[in-house]
Amino acid sequence: SKTVVTFIEFLLVNVLHNKSLIAAFFGLAALEGFITLAATSDAIGIYITFGIVPVIATLYYNKKFTVAINIVSYIVSYILMVISLYFKWRNGAAIFDNRDGLKGFCATYLPIVIGLTIEYIVVLLVTMMLTKRNTIVLTQKVTALKKLKESNEKIEEKNNQLEDTQLKIIQF
Repeated sequence: SKTVVTFIEFLLVNVLHNKSLIAAFFGLAALEGFITLAATSDAIGIYITFGIVPVIATLYYNKKFTVAINIVSYIVSYILMVISLYFKWRNGAAIFDNRDGLKGFCATYLPIVIGLTIEYIVVLLVTMMLTKRNTIVLTQKVTALKKLKESNEKIEEKNNQLEDTQLKIIQF
């Protein structure tokens, strides 16, 4: 428990300097909690939905934030997903195809967890690649906007010089 608090403090102090990102962090944590709560129900089939938090984090277009969310989400969400699946397995959820109770833990629970683990890792890899791509594209756009602004300033300066020259010619 102390390790989790220390890790959250590290994230808040060193990674999330921006107050809006701190609010986003807690908002995504609340969403993760809601998904986990819904996932424990036998009637609701929530599995890959655990990957929605990293996907939403990519929409903030902040590489450090997305990496932090992916790390926390992978650790916390994955553990919560496995635990919720265990409760569903114990209650005989339909996903495990073991309502009669004849199949064992290894034949029903582990294949589902391994499959969902692969899906979860793919979601995290995709979000990390999206974040990398978004960072590159946004950097290029900012550079292009700076060049455009410099170009506009030069044109405006030349325009002012032309106006001054025209005014001198008219006054002559």
